[in-house]
Amino acid sequence: MSAATGRSHAATGFESFAQRVWPTLHARARRLCGCHHEAEDLAQETLLVLSRRWADFDDRGRPAAYVAAVLHSRFVDARRHSRWRHERLDGFPPGRDAAAADTSGAVEQRVSLDSALAGLGVRQRDVLVLRYLCDLDVRTVSRMLCVSQSTVRSQEARALRSLRCRGGLG
Repeated sequence: MSAATGRSHAATGFESFAQRVWPTLHARARRLCGCHHEAEDLAQETLLVLSRRWADFDDRGRPAAYVAAVLHSRFVDARRHSRWRHERLDGFPPGRDAAAADTSGAVEQRVSLDSALAGLGVRQRDVLVLRYLCDLDVRTVSRMLCVSQSTVRSQEARALRSLRCRGGLG
């Protein structure tokens, strides 16, 4: 196999992987960021990092685990360096009204969850997203956040208690 063919095969493999993981990657990024546009930027940046390292993964490689680690690392770095500016808009963008909004059950649940998560502190939100939406164990979350396992458990308990008190959980 020629070098060009190998690169073409690798590019095809990466594109296939990226298309397969995009919905999950974007959903996780949205839960972390709380904003659709920031989530898209974060997810695209994550895939860009992976594309540069794609040749390092063979058939036994775990690109999905690497993607999750890169996603969170990039998110924490962005927050640490305050690179993103936050601007909250109330209501609908100009030219759109409430009648044009999608009110399906899934959208309402997502908005409700986003709103509940937005009311938490950054560390509590990170812990809940990683524990429940990314389905990671306490040990993995503690390593990703560079905190002790007891800190993860206490932040999780406080966040869940806060959500229950505000009616954010059933």
